[in-house]
Amino acid sequence: MTWVRGVGCVSALGPDWTTTADRLAAGATGVSRVERFDVRGFDCQTGAPVCSKTVSAEVQRRNSERPPEDGAMLEPRVAMTWLAATEAWAQAGLDTQRVGVFIGAESGFARYPFAFDLSRAAGGGRTFDHEAFAREGEAVMQRAQHSDELRPAAAVAARFGFDGPVGAPAMACASGLAAVVEGVRSIAAGECDAAICGGVGAGLDPLLFGAFDRLGALSPSGVARPFDRRRDGFVLGEGAACVVLGGTRGPSTPVRVAGWGRGLDAHHLTDPDPDGVVAEATMRTALGGQPVQYVQAHGTATAKGDSSEARALYRLFGDDVPIGSVKGALGHWIAGAGAVGLLCAIEAVSSGGTARGRQFPTVGFEQADAGCPGWHLRETRDASVQAALVNAFGFGGGNVSVRVERVS
Repeated sequence: MTWVRGVGCVSALGPDWTTTADRLAAGATGVSRVERFDVRGFDCQTGAPVCSKTVSAEVQRRNSERPPEDGAMLEPRVAMTWLAATEAWAQAGLDTQRVGVFIGAESGFARYPFAFDLSRAAGGGRTFDHEAFAREGEAVMQRAQHSDELRPAAAVAARFGFDGPVGAPAMACASGLAAVVEGVRSIAAGECDAAICGGVGAGLDPLLFGAFDRLGALSPSGVARPFDRRRDGFVLGEGAACVVLGGTRGPSTPVRVAGWGRGLDAHHLTDPDPDGVVAEATMRTALGGQPVQYVQAHGTATAKGDSSEARALYRLFGDDVPIGSVKGALGHWIAGAGAVGLLCAIEAVSSGGTARGRQFPTVGFEQADAGCPGWHLRETRDASVQAALVNAFGFGGGNVSVRVERVS
């Protein structure tokens, strides 16, 4: 069995999971007008940013303890992942260095400045200046080594001195939940005694914001309404969520990862299969024939994505299982989305300590959509359930589902 030993999070609603969960339960939203850069001219002008003071304080604290060799450790993805991982590891109470670290982080903004730097190194014009590139390109490539998808996971492993495997699954918006599956597999294979798994999203930079806005994926109204009749797209959010998994049962409420499934629609480069056939099969694999009493859905508030997922869920559960999507409150973390969804599922099956067995609502959901059938939560339900399912579906139909359950 793979047991949940600790959880951690930093989000637009708080610097830790306790604060974030309490505010989610209260129906709060972290979505506001973007002030970090000029959003005039964009159709969408809102997002759900992590407080810059939270990230800056973490960077300063870490650098005072162990000054970085260069500026790469100042990357926000690393600071946010450190915060979430530190909170989760403190809860875990484990004494081992055989710990794997798996973090989905492919939404890192660093690749975009990197691309522009390479362009400038090549002369920045319509023709390629080989002499300029030879002169400037090496320095650019040196910086690039510290801004790839593996950086947050490697930084956490180095910070704690872990000597287990390290990985950064790249499955677009399913990356964070895919990282959890990798942790489960690694523990089962005997590669490590425990694993810190999760995801981070730092997408509130002008280039990624502009790219999704041009794609038509962001909400012109500035409000994410997953599964709602008026939904018109998502809002970008940022944050990090981590879970510590172990092969031994924890001292608090025993929760375990009971099943997982993965699949690929193979339907379109970005659009999901309208009928959600593979998504349904992925969820069935994760369920393993066992029931759940809550679903934390992917629910991005896009027209095609929500209807595809809702149809698959309805074929599985009808109106009998409540469904929530945290993206209405925290925005879409892209690579980190599935990780914070997992924390919501764990919260639903937990009781005791800071966990209260709460099922979070879908903030922004008001009017049912005929194309999104099911029981969509408008308010928090204060009741612990036995088992819950979490979904994370990425561009191109990359699907991951995980089932967690409380063991009495």
